[in-house]
Formats: sequence, C-alpha cells, structure tokens
Amino acid sequence: QTKRWLSLETLLEQAIERYPRSPAWPRLQALAEMQQGNIDEAVGKFEHAFELQPTPKALAELTEALITAQRSDEAIEMLRAHVELTQQVPPLLAMRGRALAALNQPEQARNAFILAYGRCQDFSPFIGVSNQAASTWGLEQAYEIALEATQDRHALWIDLALAALEHRLGRYSEAYSRLLQLEPQFRPGAPAGVQPQERDTFENLLASCAHFAGNYEHARDAYRRVLERVPDNMAALNNLAFLLAERLDDAEAALPLAQRAAAYATRDANVQDTLGWVQFHAGQSDAALQTLLTSLELEPIALTYYHVAEVYLAQGQSDRAVQMFEFAAETAEKSNDKETLDKATQRLNELTQ
Repeated sequence: QTKRWLSLETLLEQAIERYPRSPAWPRLQALAEMQQGNIDEAVGKFEHAFELQPTPKALAELTEALITAQRSDEAIEMLRAHVELTQQVPPLLAMRGRALAALNQPEQARNAFILAYGRCQDFSPFIGVSNQAASTWGLEQAYEIALEATQDRHALWIDLALAALEHRLGRYSEAYSRLLQLEPQFRPGAPAGVQPQERDTFENLLASCAHFAGNYEHARDAYRRVLERVPDNMAALNNLAFLLAERLDDAEAALPLAQRAAAYATRDANVQDTLGWVQFHAGQSDAALQTLLTSLELEPIALTYYHVAEVYLAQGQSDRAVQMFEFAAETAEKSNDKETLDKATQRLNELTQ
C-alpha cells in the first residue's frame, strides 16, 4: 500500500512539473492526502488548487478540509475573504454554519443554515445544505431547520426536498402524504415546468414511500414508471422484484427483474438476497439456498440469515433453520434491525417450544 501511494505521489509531482498551471494535479494530491489521513497536508494542496482556479467547488473542498482539520476559524476567514463566491452557493453558506457550530456558536450557526436554505432556488442545493446541517447536528435537526427556513415559501421542489428528508428519517407515511399532494403535478395533462430530475426524484421517492407505507399496488406502479424512464435502474429492479414476490404474490413477474438486478450487482449482498428470496417464492428452493448462501459470503446481513432459515425450514431441515434464525436474531440485534429481530425471535419461539 505504501509503495502504491509513493508511486502515485511521484506521478502527480511529475504532472505538476509538466502542467504547473493546471489545478487538477494539486487537487488530486489533496484527495490522496485526505485518503491517507494527512489532513493538514491536504489543506495546503487544496489551497494551491484554489489559487490556480478559484471556483466555488474548489473553495468548498478547501473549506471542508479546514473544518476536518479542526481549523474552523480559518475556514470562516476563507469564506469571508471570498464572499462573492460564498454568496452564490448555498452549500458554502452552510459550511460557514458548520464552522460556527464547531467554534461553539450554535445560534450564529443556526442562522447561517437558515440563510443557506433561504438562498436555495432548486432541489440540489437544498439537499446539499441539508447534508451539511446533518453533518453538524444530525438529520433530525437539519429537517427542523429546513422546515423553519421554508415555512413561508411554496414551491414544488421544496416539498420534494422535504419529502426526501422525511424518507431519509424513516418517516415514510409523512413523506408519502406529501408526495400524494404533489402527484397531480407529475401526471399527464399537468402544466409544463417539471424538470426531468424532479420527475425522476418524485417517482423514486413515491415508489419507496408507498412501499414502506404499505400501499403496495401504488408502489408497484411507481416502480414500473421509474423503469419505463430508466430500464436499468438497479434499485428499482431490485425493490420491485422484492415487492412483487413478498407482498403481491407474483414471483413469476418478480424473477426476471431480480435476475437483471443481480446481473448488474454481482457483489451486492442485498441484491443477491433479493434474488434468492424471489427464487424461493418461485419454487426454486435449491437455487434459492445457493444464492442466499452466496449473499452471506458477501456480507452477513440479518435478513439474509432469516431467509436462509426459512428455506431450510421449508426443506425440512429444522435444526439448521433454528441455527440460522439464531444467527438472524443475533445479527439483527447488533445492527438495530428490529423488524428482523422480531420475526426471527417469533420463529425461534415457535420452533423451540
């Protein structure tokens, strides 16, 4: 590993000698230093990249490195010195909030975040500000500040962004209700003006929130609209396959979707778990067991242990099933997966009484 880093450093030094006015090379140096944990060295490289090309992105990377290096006072001075860039980019205003919070100035930090949210004019910067707020105080408080900052503003993208935050918080019913109110604006015959990114975000959120909120038919239809727009959307393929097999008793329709997703993500344990579970529902018990065991080799996930246990139980191998239910419960407890823990515990009670 050390030899590879030294080789990379040599190549980057040579590139800088050859192209001394290009900011790309000191930026790559900085990123390499960050990966090695050399934060102060990274700050110097980011400063050089910013001097060569003083863009908002370069300023954001430099400020992020200063905050990471616990040099928040310098971060604030850097943002103040380049106020013309800072005022253009809401996430940079949010970084000022992060730095102020690190300096134990919570009220000023909160005001900085409210200002940052207020400067947002579309979805992406709003989510960028939310990510900065979440890094500072956690997602729950980021959401509360976002609500406060937007209480007198009304726009489709604001509701969409708030729904995205609610989804991340696991408030699926709240997000689903908000999305249902937006749905007429995304259907045929609605007034023009919806951006493609907004439509994609809406359909993905609607599908997931409907799924978690228990409206499975609505979720199925939304996932299918996602796949009409992006046929190779791996998450939609995987989630729709699981939904069809687990909730809508349609393993026949689920199987080709799960197979496509698994072909795209051969090293993704969750996707392989879905394929195995769909195979089980499709009556392919032996294939399901092999796929699920392969998934466990990739990552020991509680739900996969539970699925393996159910397959063993269906095959009449109750001793192995009990062992796997125990693994499922143990892993679920460690990962705070309450749903799987409850299911595995119930199965163990049934089998060991």
